[in-house]
Amino acid sequence: MNSAFMDAMEGYDAVSFDVYDTLVVRPYVSPVDVFLHMERIHGAEGFARLREDAEEDVRRRVRGEITLEQVYDALDPRFRHLMDAEVELESRITVANPETVGMMRAALDSGRRVFLISDMYLSSEVIEGMLHRCGITGYHAFYVSTEHGATKHEGSLFRKVSEEQGVPLDRILHVGDNRRGDQSVPRSLGMGVFPYERPIDVHLGSHNGFRRYLRSGDRLSRSIILSIDMMLERGMIGTTDGDLWFRLGRRFGGPIIHSYSKYVAENVDPDARLLFASRDGYSVRRVFSDMMPDHDDTAYVHVQRIFSYVLTDSTIPRGRMELPNRRTDRFEHGKVVSRVRYLLGFFSDDLGLDSIPDDPDEAVRLYNDNADLLDSLRDERSRDYSQYIRDVCAGAEDVELVDCTTMKYTSQRLVEGILGRPIRGHYFVTLADSDLGHDTYHVRRGFQFDWGYINIPEFFMCSPELPIKGWSSGSPVFDVDSPGWEMHRAEVFGDISDGECEYSSLVRGIFGDSCPMFDYQSVVKWSAMSAWMGNEYSRAIRSMKWASGPSHKDWFPIVPNDLRDILFVVRRLVTDLVSRMNEK
Repeated sequence: MNSAFMDAMEGYDAVSFDVYDTLVVRPYVSPVDVFLHMERIHGAEGFARLREDAEEDVRRRVRGEITLEQVYDALDPRFRHLMDAEVELESRITVANPETVGMMRAALDSGRRVFLISDMYLSSEVIEGMLHRCGITGYHAFYVSTEHGATKHEGSLFRKVSEEQGVPLDRILHVGDNRRGDQSVPRSLGMGVFPYERPIDVHLGSHNGFRRYLRSGDRLSRSIILSIDMMLERGMIGTTDGDLWFRLGRRFGGPIIHSYSKYVAENVDPDARLLFASRDGYSVRRVFSDMMPDHDDTAYVHVQRIFSYVLTDSTIPRGRMELPNRRTDRFEHGKVVSRVRYLLGFFSDDLGLDSIPDDPDEAVRLYNDNADLLDSLRDERSRDYSQYIRDVCAGAEDVELVDCTTMKYTSQRLVEGILGRPIRGHYFVTLADSDLGHDTYHVRRGFQFDWGYINIPEFFMCSPELPIKGWSSGSPVFDVDSPGWEMHRAEVFGDISDGECEYSSLVRGIFGDSCPMFDYQSVVKWSAMSAWMGNEYSRAIRSMKWASGPSHKDWFPIVPNDLRDILFVVRRLVTDLVSRMNEK
């Protein structure tokens, strides 16, 4: 309990509380952001600005508090039908503030009378219904300005409370956030005042990156993301249990997984079998299944690039390989070495290999010595893998694939090639156009050197599985000899995914059918914030490493920590870019 508040109550017979931004909060940085949300929900272009203007116009013309009907009478007639929608949205999105509700309970337990006072254009029926839904009951009286022709802002509502409740003004302690209506005015009337700062303002001031984040990009998405984050950090929503990894996933991965799952839900054919690509589709499938329980025809399918490379002829030809001279044909040399390593690594158990020679000539020689056996193994595993895909899709007239980031649509082409028919792809990010049927949450144009846009979001769109190194008897073979940091990632990612799922559940619990989908820039920039918090979250995300390439053998930090890491990242990104261009 707030000890300063307990001390402040001494000498007062009653305590009055402001409602909005004090006892309850809304999931927006500014109260007017709700109008942006309504504009988005109802496709009512221009509504937010006109709704604000109409309220300001009415307040200039009307003495005392205004009513919602007066505002909508002054609004463009084409938006008149949204009045009930505004009431419904306002009624459901409020969340109790445990700090001030605790203060209210303490005042009641002390035997003092408690009054709730609000300057608001909504009716007492609407507001009290909202308060009761939030578990706020037991107060002695509730006053809303619109029904009394008086306001806190002018002081008249405080005087009315004092007269009707029979408590002198100087015996009432008022708690609220508004500098005029909750502080300077009641103080001028002789009341006691316990100033309370808006929780979202405290949160915005807790890290210097939050206000910069809010000032750019989509206002509605960032307003909600920051407000939900404040609610999580202050224990207004969600469990207080959960370790660091759970909280990391909930706080910084949650917005990405929630929004992409929402995107998929809005774009998928309701009758299609939905395949979620491993590992990127792990948390997305979990959230989608909670979000769309009636769409239960889903499967988690292993369609990593390595299967396309090794089990088809699309990238790596059969037979012996010649190693070009590195000095005269460096990129072709590198391509052959990569292909050889993919194949030797994939069939290492069959070949009895503990390791692959570091020397390129030795690696190619080892491959060519076993070329016939490797071709036979490729044929055998290809048949087995193809049957796996056909079994997953059996009986489905329409099949759709959910994946993360793509440039060549490899997974989609792999499934289409096995099924012998087109499917539709859904992607978080596409790096190139394609004639395949697909849609995308975001199209990234050009090469982008920014790990905040690439490594960190892809880290949060992962799974607790280890990398796949092979295929046997209808199932993937996981690399149980992965480096220690990858073993650690696999150990903790279950908690990260649980946190991501809880985030989406909490957002949907607040907004219901009005559940928002955040824009791409807002969620990836927010996820990148995890690396710059300068606290336990930053240390956690900076401890992780990320594997590049189909074989997951080249590891580097998700976030470069020093010059050596940055140089390594640059080298790997450039190599990957050139390799992709060279394989086109």
